[in-house]
Amino acid sequence: MTQPLPSLTTEAAALSVAGAGLRRYEMGSALIGAGADATVVILEPGANPEVSGVQGSTEVLLRGDAVPALHSRFDFWEALPLHLFARLDRGCLPLGTARCRGRSSAPAAFDHAELELDRPLSREMLDAVRPVPAPGPVPEVD
Repeated sequence: MTQPLPSLTTEAAALSVAGAGLRRYEMGSALIGAGADATVVILEPGANPEVSGVQGSTEVLLRGDAVPALHSRFDFWEALPLHLFARLDRGCLPLGTARCRGRSSAPAAFDHAELELDRPLSREMLDAVRPVPAPGPVPEVD
């Protein structure tokens, strides 16, 4: 039995979850909004361990140029929630909230973070955010 995907939202509505004083940052292909109420991460779909994205049903990786201003936002004990979204063709898919399980230790070197979703993604959500690439040519067997 398949589960329907949650309703898509606009990028502006997703970023508004961060609250007042929104500051926008980029880490690799991810857009990060930091506000008074939360930190919002908007990811591109796909699964590539070298770039930001969903790696598994509970694992999300952020990787890119160093953004020292975000270091304190990705602390395991941070009181502000991390809300994750995936950018799809027609809007942003809410993935849920997460905790940071690993990051660069020095603020000046903050160029990656390993996030764990509070609730695992369903198979349908994983398929939406990690699309299976079209099959390539099949090698001849002679």
